[in-house]
Amino acid sequence: MEEHEYSNGEITIIWKPKLCQHAKVCVKTLPEVYSPSERPWIHPKNATSAELVDQVSKCPSGALTIKKEITLAQEDNGKKGRFIIYEDNKFAGEMTYVWNNSIMIIDHTGVESEFEGKGYGKKLFTKAVEYARSNNIKILPLCPFANRMFNINKELADIRA
Repeated sequence: MEEHEYSNGEITIIWKPKLCQHAKVCVKTLPEVYSPSERPWIHPKNATSAELVDQVSKCPSGALTIKKEITLAQEDNGKKGRFIIYEDNKFAGEMTYVWNNSIMIIDHTGVESEFEGKGYGKKLFTKAVEYARSNNIKILPLCPFANRMFNINKELADIRA
């Protein structure tokens, strides 16, 4: 489906023209942002992020949405660590591990209930695998989720401890 993105530097509005019902709720709510006669027709820098989020939530067709920003980070103190995932700067989940020499032992993966079903556990797992490969280390998956991911992805046998 065709999409167009418009950002104010903080958030990004996604417009899906095929869903648009041209109800003009956007134009009536924030005329300084939405100018159908201009190209581009959305000028998100003409409103605050809060105003944009509020207005987009009122779109009757769902043609306008706010793009979710996903961030992955890693914390490691040399004895233990974790990979963390955030959605729009809100903690969404983590994969924790401990070190045994040069073996990363993944002991837990958890995703907050409001973020379940978005594939965030897989994103955390992928980040751990990328880290292991780039640092030439092995992973011992004690966590049931990580173990299941290794069993599904047989091509990862080279990094499994």
